[in-house]
Amino acid sequence: MSSSFRSCFMLSGFVLAYFAYLILGALVFSAIERPVEESLKADMSALKAEFLNLSCINASALETFLQRVLKANKYGVSVLENSTLRTNWDLASSLFFANTMVTTVGYGHTTPLSDIGKAFSIVYALFGVPFTMLVLTICVQRLMYPLTYGPIAICQRRAGLRPRGASVVHFIVLIFLVVLCFFVVPSLVFRYGHTTPLSDIGKAFSIVYALFGVPFTMLVLTICVQRLMYPLTYGPIAICQRRAGLRPRGASVVHFIVLIFLVVLCFFVVPSLVFSAIEESWSFLDAFYFCFISLCTIGLGDFVPAEKPGQSLRSLYKISVMVYLFVGLMVMFLVLRTFHKLADVHGWTAFLQLPSCEEEEDKEPIIQSEDSESNETEKTSIRPLASGSQVSYNTIHR
Repeated sequence: MSSSFRSCFMLSGFVLAYFAYLILGALVFSAIERPVEESLKADMSALKAEFLNLSCINASALETFLQRVLKANKYGVSVLENSTLRTNWDLASSLFFANTMVTTVGYGHTTPLSDIGKAFSIVYALFGVPFTMLVLTICVQRLMYPLTYGPIAICQRRAGLRPRGASVVHFIVLIFLVVLCFFVVPSLVFRYGHTTPLSDIGKAFSIVYALFGVPFTMLVLTICVQRLMYPLTYGPIAICQRRAGLRPRGASVVHFIVLIFLVVLCFFVVPSLVFSAIEESWSFLDAFYFCFISLCTIGLGDFVPAEKPGQSLRSLYKISVMVYLFVGLMVMFLVLRTFHKLADVHGWTAFLQLPSCEEEEDKEPIIQSEDSESNETEKTSIRPLASGSQVSYNTIHR
């Protein structure tokens, strides 16, 4: 089997498996949540009829009615007459929700209603998010040459551009096409209507702020994790090899199991106990669900801390949650890098034709920078000649 055929076969298999995983999740979500949604709709209809039959509406009755209506609306259930026929958990809607879960988009309009649905969301995203990242990485690896290396090489050959100039021209054209095809055209078609900023200035600022903020956050997280990789990954693995006499594969597995246990304990179980104690309306499952959805960057928004009226030390509580989320994201990134290292040791990345964890750049890059070209020229100029090519007096014709 040739390498290109094996690569295409593997890519097709992963894509088909990914779509099968989405359909499986949609079927399970629909089976779990649709009966609960129908029950909630029936309760809302009864509540509406009971409220309309009241002869005298006081402030307490109105407040109770509004609280239950707003709570149901948070789960996508409305008391309006034209909204009772619509369901959020048919197969298409469930498929859309499953996709927003595993891609960590998390619009938040549709959220699990039952505890079983929340627990299944945790398990489904636990496997689905890494699976999505794996499929995206495999697809991007196959697209890098035809969409990046190839066009840059064409710019160098046909336009006579240097590597730096060709890479800049290619990047500008790529950004233009991406903005046109994935931002401008879809914005004329799709209108979700759940945007938090109210003003146009706020929406524009949100775009600009995220445009710079998201890459900056990733840069900071990457720098922090790079500094933590040796004391928390390479160092402990080396200690397991020296003191326990384990081979690299065994040491990496033992280290990864211990790391997962500590992360789950310190960033999921303990915070869940704290949140369930502070937030009176949250159960332990609700708090664990909030921690998992937040640290996986899904962020459905159905559970938000420090929103209870009269919350004591609300500002300090908010800041503490911000610190927890940032440190938790850094630890999740560390877990991913450690798993990448584990995959390198066991040969999984080589099997999937993916770059290794320690591979910062190609050994023989397709695009050589101008500095490397000049260095190669200098090295060639000062390199000693081979013995057979050196001039001898005996070869001079007299």
